[in-house]
Amino acid sequence: MDIIFNLQRRKLLGEIAVEILQYLDVNDLNAAERVSTVWREAVISGKLWEKLFKKNIVLHPPWKKMNSIIGKQKINSNSPFISEEDDPDEQYFCNEQMFYKKMCLIIADSLDILEKNWVTGNYQEEIVLRGPVIGPVNSITFLMDEKHIVRHVDSEKTFQFFNRWSLELEETIPSRTDLLGNNHLHCFVTCFDFSDELLAVGYGNGVVDVIGRKSIETLHTFRDFDWPYDHSFDEDDAYNFATEKVILSPKQQFLLSYLYTATSYFLTLRKIKSVKEMTIAHQLQLDENVEELVNLYMDDFYTVLFIRSRTNRGPSEEMFEIRSTESFTPLHSFPVQGIVSAYHYLNGLLVIGKRIGNSQFLRVWDTKTGVSIWNVNLDKEKIVDLRIISDKYIVSVNDHGELKQWDLHTVLDHAVPADQALLHRIGSSKNLSSCVGGGMVADEYQVVLFGFFRTAPIKGQKESPIIVSLDFMKGQNRVKRPLPQLY
Repeated sequence: MDIIFNLQRRKLLGEIAVEILQYLDVNDLNAAERVSTVWREAVISGKLWEKLFKKNIVLHPPWKKMNSIIGKQKINSNSPFISEEDDPDEQYFCNEQMFYKKMCLIIADSLDILEKNWVTGNYQEEIVLRGPVIGPVNSITFLMDEKHIVRHVDSEKTFQFFNRWSLELEETIPSRTDLLGNNHLHCFVTCFDFSDELLAVGYGNGVVDVIGRKSIETLHTFRDFDWPYDHSFDEDDAYNFATEKVILSPKQQFLLSYLYTATSYFLTLRKIKSVKEMTIAHQLQLDENVEELVNLYMDDFYTVLFIRSRTNRGPSEEMFEIRSTESFTPLHSFPVQGIVSAYHYLNGLLVIGKRIGNSQFLRVWDTKTGVSIWNVNLDKEKIVDLRIISDKYIVSVNDHGELKQWDLHTVLDHAVPADQALLHRIGSSKNLSSCVGGGMVADEYQVVLFGFFRTAPIKGQKESPIIVSLDFMKGQNRVKRPLPQLY
């Protein structure tokens, strides 16, 4: 006779059984519930599925993110279904616990499938194609988050928000390129970023708009071109400036924009107190020796600047500068030998693709110490984009559309030879090998390539824009029929 049955017979089932069973994981709790009706009653009455769900959401970030992804895929209802004839108390309680059980099983199963697909290099390939090119296909016009693929269509002066999982068009927000109040010279979209609430847009005239996505109302208009007049400003810069990049930090605490003029770069960091209140926290003019601010990345803790500087010794020097986002004070800087072709930063790690002479290299730096911790020779393979995926993998894509998946834990293990970090090569399909001249956005669920598809090796043949999505949540490793068009 089992302990749970004994507790029930002695009318002591309640708190003691819950205390025993609450330490079980998803699979064990599911098995325990099937032992007998008494055990099932203990699990349901003790709200153990609900407690397990809420505990994992708080303690395990992958659970929280997968729950968010599942909700945005609209696979499940956000609340249990109750019919009108059901008992309003008992039936609702039972259905609620069954909902939590279902969500626990779905999340655990999804995480397990996702992990296995990455380890085995298993994915489902999905293609979006169209013949005529309408606007560029690049990282300026194409971004992605957990729910949406967003593209700015310059010819239509709109931002299009597609559901990432169904590719259905869900939102359209006009850009202010032809509206009163933004009618300066060179009024075209140069960059944008977005969150669940906001769309930040930079223009070729130095204007930055912050738009509320729900209201489609312009909440703020910042004219960063006014600021340089209070600092060092060259006469050649008059009406010759553009907002090159806008970044919303992951937790929507900061908005960073940088303005390019003919002679200098100006960075403005704004603190987001609310969607309607943003104040300037820091402003910075880069040193006059900076020849080019090639790119930058920002999260809630660090800001990474990729700088090309003039030197007195001949060729320009490429370097990375790490700053605290909160204080904007410099923490580390380190030069990079060779020519950088791609880089990505995540959680204190910076991965760089670079060329030295005729050879290409992948290199990883610890930005907290400024120390290089990994280096591998790729021979003549040119890297066009890189991503660090969920603190587990590095994904690189070359100029032939071939992807390589590297194990980040092996990269960080100094005792293992560098080339042993390579897990998989992805790029055997016609679509991937023909995807050229573009880049990549990626997370632990999907790797999405964008570029141009060479339809035929004929001189003068036009190239078609292409998006190739490798979905590691599905992992069928086969090509589906073409999906609805994005272009």
